[in-house]
Amino acid sequence: MSSIDFIKQRDKEKPFLLCFGQYAVHTPIQPPLDLQKKYQDKRAKLFGDSKTPEINGEGKVRSRARQDNADYAAMIENLDTNIGRVLKYLDDAGLRENTIVIFTSDNGGLSTLDGHSGPTCNLPLRNGKGWTYEGGIRIPMYISWPAGLKPATCNTPGYTADFYPTLLELCDMPQSPKQHLDGRSLASALRGTPDETLAERPIAWYYPHEHGSGHRPSAAMRRGKWKLVHSLVKNKSELYDLSSDPGEQKEISAANADVTKDLEKQLLAWIAETTGKGS
Repeated sequence: MSSIDFIKQRDKEKPFLLCFGQYAVHTPIQPPLDLQKKYQDKRAKLFGDSKTPEINGEGKVRSRARQDNADYAAMIENLDTNIGRVLKYLDDAGLRENTIVIFTSDNGGLSTLDGHSGPTCNLPLRNGKGWTYEGGIRIPMYISWPAGLKPATCNTPGYTADFYPTLLELCDMPQSPKQHLDGRSLASALRGTPDETLAERPIAWYYPHEHGSGHRPSAAMRRGKWKLVHSLVKNKSELYDLSSDPGEQKEISAANADVTKDLEKQLLAWIAETTGKGS
């Protein structure tokens, strides 16, 4: 059943929830053939036959340093088109005004691989999918609700675990803290009056796996402007100031030893609490 058919066949006396998980732009990169030539021609016009630049990382790790993959671009247009079809149906059915729409991703673009670069570019962010650097975890997020939210840009940090409590609050439903232990409602931030504790709360990521991107097990924690990246293999931490260095190019743990120690302690305690694994 298509997403549009699901909306058509819903119980019209009740609210509905649709999770529309698109295949695009996941690998294998397989674009619609009718769009492929459009972007091949655009690449040729912009870059000629020049070789795609790469950024060298640790070992054989390579990151794509320019978005010039025609097939990837074609898949993006196809994604946009199909999201547009759903939004148009909501408009035509008179549902758009009072429907909350969230557009987001589960990880950053696949720019980094072991031995060669990936199909997309995340610059100025570092690395990509499979890493706990910003290129792997900083993702796009748009929330639209014409009847309830004014157009604005929100700079309050948030992550996927926040969606559930946010939607509960926006829909005037009670919070369920036992079901969203890690999440916080972002409703106040979306309404332009963010809860002051949101900006400084710690947000953590745990990726204890190797990945084809060249990533080795790591974890990370952000608190305010500070971002700690901790290697679970080397038991070593890096510290970055995202307010001045979102690309994580200047490692400053030595100059901020107290912050590094505090964040590392908090991160390892969080891992132990949520996984049952000690540091």
